[in-house]
Amino acid sequence: MLHACFDQDMSTLHDDSATEVRAAVEEAGRLVLAESVSRWWKQFPEVRVRRNLVRDRPVEHLLDLAADAQLVVVGTRGRGGFVGMDIGSTGTALLHKTPCPLLMVRQPGGECVGE
Repeated sequence: MLHACFDQDMSTLHDDSATEVRAAVEEAGRLVLAESVSRWWKQFPEVRVRRNLVRDRPVEHLLDLAADAQLVVVGTRGRGGFVGMDIGSTGTALLHKTPCPLLMVRQPGGECVGE
């Protein structure tokens, strides 16, 4: 399981503030991973799940992990910047480059939130 925390431009923040923001974002990412994995482990204890937290855009990391995968499952929010897109830029890139089957899942009731 991979969770990506991409640093937006923090050049306007003081160094201490940027460090605090990054630490808070990473901690939130660790909590997302822990909560997500714990739900699956309870239901499917025989499935091996690796947790990966990266501070970068997710595509290249997902493609690296997909090299040994039988299936890649990603959530999508359609945040690619275009209203009405069903998948965002991450999903689009994975659709064209993933070496194994790809399943994109939208949260129940989820709406596209692109601008």
